[in-house]
Amino acid sequence: MGAKRVTGKTLELASNFSITPWIMPDEEAIRAARQFLDEYNVLVEPACGAALSVPYLHPELLEGMETVVVIACGGVSTPWKKYQGWQSS
Repeated sequence: MGAKRVTGKTLELASNFSITPWIMPDEEAIRAARQFLDEYNVLVEPACGAALSVPYLHPELLEGMETVVVIACGGVSTPWKKYQGWQSS
């Protein structure tokens, strides 16, 4: 979220592995972050929620995949009040 371009390493990895890009509305990223909070009691930023949106909200996209890795990171700089504002907007 918010990246204007990918790093060289990201481009290299995308060329060597099967990568499926996924675009979702911000609301889905926030919803997935909330589900992660409810399940693991860990608050993450919406950018992390974007990664979590597929397994939480669109698990059918993962059918047939043997291994799926989702990296949940971020949240140290996400105050609860700011997060609540994202949910209400």
